[in-house]
Amino acid sequence: MKRRPARSLPRLRLLASFALAASLCLGPGIALAQSQSSRPKDGKTAAKDRKRGVAAPARRGENAIEGEHSEQIAEKVAPGDFENMPWSLWAPVGISMGFYGDPGGGTFLIGGEASLALLAGANWFGVLGDARWGFDGRAQYGLGVEAGYLFFGADLSWILQEQGAFSNEGVRLRGCLSFIGAHLCAGATWYDDPALSGSELTLLLKFPYPIEEL
Repeated sequence: MKRRPARSLPRLRLLASFALAASLCLGPGIALAQSQSSRPKDGKTAAKDRKRGVAAPARRGENAIEGEHSEQIAEKVAPGDFENMPWSLWAPVGISMGFYGDPGGGTFLIGGEASLALLAGANWFGVLGDARWGFDGRAQYGLGVEAGYLFFGADLSWILQEQGAFSNEGVRLRGCLSFIGAHLCAGATWYDDPALSGSELTLLLKFPYPIEEL
């Protein structure tokens, strides 16, 4: 067995937990800030802006240039035309649940996952962090990269698994089929201890928080 004491390994779990917590905290805040900034101002606020010489933003449809630009986008991006979608930045956050099988039998895992993804037309690229806990006492923490095209994607992550006083490092590769916020992933993890290596089937339910259109 090549299991090593948990204290001898880099604290990957701290990084994964930090990335997950940061996304959970920042995602709703960003979405709320965007909704507040896009909300029309009331009469008192608009009057104060006029006194300070602040120009009120043009409403949709009142600006000829904006209207022309919107028409150009509508003509360029037809329904279902993912190739011409504008680039945008997203922060999908949600829960992860699935089964991990290894030579010892395996266990059900449940936890959370957060990503920071760039949507470039029909392609998407990003980084992810996740933390999952098994019914048998094991814990898995991961940091990785992901990429895909339309509804098909894959991710590659560095994994730290802890169980009791021992830890092991490994590499996980998964392929995913996605539809909006639901992702069905299947893959395998290879540890430096072969007795822990195995395969998994995971369901991800992630809410895609929009950050910015590029």
